Amino acid sequence: MILDSIANGSFMGKSIDDCLAILENVAANQSQWNNERDNTSKKSTPGRYEVNNVDLLPAKFDALSQKN
Repeated sequence: MILDSIANGSFMGKSIDDCLAILENVAANQSQWNNERDNTSKKSTPGRYEVNNVDLLPAKFDALSQKN
């Protein structure tokens, strides 16, 4: 859906060259996009860690596998 928006229509309906150009543009400009995993701008309480669900899930699987 995001690629369709960037492509001003159906991304899958574009030619391969157009799709590659769109993806290269996205990759070149990705640092300007809001990234929910980027915690550099967040301030946290000293001594307290923030863990998002993407990072927490593999840790839970590791903990479960070590119990057996």
